[in-house]
Amino acid sequence: MGDHAVYQWCPDGLMAAPDLGPYLKTELRTDVTARNWNTITKLAELI
Repeated sequence: MGDHAVYQWCPDGLMAAPDLGPYLKTELRTDVTARNWNTITKLAELI
């Protein structure tokens, strides 16, 4: 959640979603990581 974040909505699940990793690594020159919403909310509770 910030200026350097890409959010991808996957209504049919992550396996059916297009892979943005190669695009982000070559075009935006940034590292790629994925988190599901449950992980995000649990991490937010820790801080």
